Amino acid sequence: ARVAGLPPEMASRFQAQLKARIALFAPGGPIAQELANSYVALQINDTVFAHGGIMPHHVDYGLGKLNEEMSRWMRGEKGSRSPILAMGSPDSVLWCREYSREMWNNPVDRNRSCAILSKVLDRIGANRMVVGHTPQERGCNCACEGKIWRIDVGMSSGVCNAPAQIIEIQPPAEGSSASSHITVISAEEAFPKGLA
Repeated sequence: ARVAGLPPEMASRFQAQLKARIALFAPGGPIAQELANSYVALQINDTVFAHGGIMPHHVDYGLGKLNEEMSRWMRGEKGSRSPILAMGSPDSVLWCREYSREMWNNPVDRNRSCAILSKVLDRIGANRMVVGHTPQERGCNCACEGKIWRIDVGMSSGVCNAPAQIIEIQPPAEGSSASSHITVISAEEAFPKGLA
């Protein structure tokens, strides 16, 4: 509690809350059991979703294998280990920030990231990737010619306290060779002041 900068009178309550949170999210815990039903990476039609991002070595390993290993670990199954490629390193599926920069340092970095992204999308047969994990000051946005959508707007009061935004993905017309169409919808547009 001292490290967190809390006053001494809050220390015991903070410690109790922290222990409860750890028990809920630890492998085999109630919230971990629920999260075990989710995927680390999921492809729906021409769009793939990941919390942080998918890199070529994740595809090499197998997204299905990553999902299964993560689920087994979250359920607390005997013999399961924390899946390093899913969550144990800075370039894991959950922590990757390769595609999340709103502003790249230079065009070379941007081109490199977009080339990696294109390689991944080609290999899994998708047209775009949707990621969260890195709050975007401009709200939901895309880069790499619409191949990456960054949708973490930091709406938590502990992050950016930004207005909520979502993306709506509409499939192309039946028989069309076009890709899905994406629209950004903000809470302000959906619920103008006075209607919410």
